[in-house]
Amino acid sequence: MIHKKIRLAFIFIIILSGVVYAHPHVFIKTRTGFVFSRNSLAGVEVSWSFDSFFSGRVIMGCDRNKDRKFSASELRKVYKGFFSRLKLHNYFIYIWINNSYFRNIRISNFRARINAARIVTYSFFIKINTPLTARKKTVKLMYKDKTIFVAFYADVKSGIIKGIKPRVVKALNNKRAQYQVEFQK
Repeated sequence: MIHKKIRLAFIFIIILSGVVYAHPHVFIKTRTGFVFSRNSLAGVEVSWSFDSFFSGRVIMGCDRNKDRKFSASELRKVYKGFFSRLKLHNYFIYIWINNSYFRNIRISNFRARINAARIVTYSFFIKINTPLTARKKTVKLMYKDKTIFVAFYADVKSGIIKGIKPRVVKALNNKRAQYQVEFQK
């Protein structure tokens, strides 16, 4: 009887240790804008608002003068110390255009700000420049960290379409921070 209890306790500890280890450390609220210009998908505007713990790390490490604003030199420090290394993980962004995976994610216009609640928000633009040649076009975007240390989520109105009026918006699955836009020319 005692051996059975010890065995069950041991199994419970092993299971619990796996659960404790496999959880996100950073939580990101996303906002995504699909930007169209002259019959092409120009790119995607991305905004990430971080949880208070990670925001505190960025603020403490980069806001040297404690004015709750990132100066140009502080912004470079945020970019170099916290953002640029995400390139190794494709910035946790996966994009498909008509079921073809878009591999060349290029970031521009990176900015970081601190709001009144001391939450850090990054914003940046992903250049795409893909002509809308097909009669029907599908664009899918998903945020995902395969290491499960970062969790992405979104609110109801986090997917925005600019510069074109799609005839059909099939899905904006915001709770999982996954977006799919279908439109016809």
